[in-house]
Amino acid sequence: MGNVQAKRNWKCPWCQQEYRIPSHKPDPASCPECRKNRQKIESLPPSLGKAVSKQEPQVVRSSMSPRLVWNIFCAVLVGGMVCVGGYAMLSKTYQVVAYLFAEKAHEASQSDPEDKREEALVMAQQFIKDRLKSPSTASFGSFFKGEFQSAEKCVTPIENQEYIVRGWVDSQNSFGGTVRTNFMIRIKDKGSGKWGLIGDPVMVDRK
Repeated sequence: MGNVQAKRNWKCPWCQQEYRIPSHKPDPASCPECRKNRQKIESLPPSLGKAVSKQEPQVVRSSMSPRLVWNIFCAVLVGGMVCVGGYAMLSKTYQVVAYLFAEKAHEASQSDPEDKREEALVMAQQFIKDRLKSPSTASFGSFFKGEFQSAEKCVTPIENQEYIVRGWVDSQNSFGGTVRTNFMIRIKDKGSGKWGLIGDPVMVDRK
């Protein structure tokens, strides 16, 4: 029998998926699946996206934390209930919606202050929106439409305050039609409300 080649565990820095690779080989830049996505981008026109490359991080300052947004929304919602005629007279639909948002606000207030996945999702969506042909038509889903993209599902913390965010966005193309675009983006929390983009995001239109 031949010699058995020693292998070790290796985790892809993009998708965090673990693989078994030969021990004598250095760590690859990405796994085959992530490499395939990046190769797709290289074949697209420049207007649709570029392959991930190292460059000076772009900086965007976040104006409002997700927790504050939730609290403001809940306050406005409850105030509207009072104006309409009281909570007891609202339909069950509005009662359920109010309960869900109040529960979400409570979870945010009790969460780890260092967990910035919600903020990372908001900033990633802003970076993606700025790269669309029609940013004003961008839609990342809606709770009321049953297509809500949560930070728990879309955001993966890695290291050095960096996050990988995966998701989709609907927007209009050059012909006025709505197109859904899958994206993967890597961003970094630079502190003091500043976020940087690492490389170019991967953006692929669904067919």
